[in-house]
Amino acid sequence: MATTDENDCTQEIAARVAEAFAKKTSLAITGGGSKKFLVNAVDEGSDTLAISGHSGILSYEPTELVVSARAGTSITELRETLAEKGQH
Repeated sequence: MATTDENDCTQEIAARVAEAFAKKTSLAITGGGSKKFLVNAVDEGSDTLAISGHSGILSYEPTELVVSARAGTSITELRETLAEKGQH
């Protein structure tokens, strides 16, 4: 069950994305930076939206090989959780 803080964080992120969309401005979404090399250069006028605080595994069904996690969940946390059941 999501807590009020988690819901507030989700709503804040949604509001920031909606605002950027309405203004037709770009939004640089950042997490832990582990895949920064995959991202194109960010426009100078872009706002930054840090999502690393919006983390956590929402559900994990090892027998179904399905995991759902929030956008800011670290790769390390995912790897550790999956490794507990011999998955990767």
